[in-house]
Amino acid sequence: MTNTIEQKRKEAVADLLKDMKKTAADMRTLIVGMPPEELLGYIYAQRLMKNMAGIEQPSEEHDSSVPDDSINERGCS
Repeated sequence: MTNTIEQKRKEAVADLLKDMKKTAADMRTLIVGMPPEELLGYIYAQRLMKNMAGIEQPSEEHDSSVPDDSINERGCS
């Protein structure tokens, strides 16, 4: 029984790793194919929209020494 659970866990990990590698390759293809100016413009626009929405208002719980890398949490539309 322990062997089958361990084997299933290893298979799940292998499948997840395979999916993550495919997603990374797809992202790499999209990013490399994008002109640098457009890529920088996209990143800047995401930060600007976040600031305009008031998401980046400092709070007491927020540690300001840690950079905020959550630019696009909602995904692309």
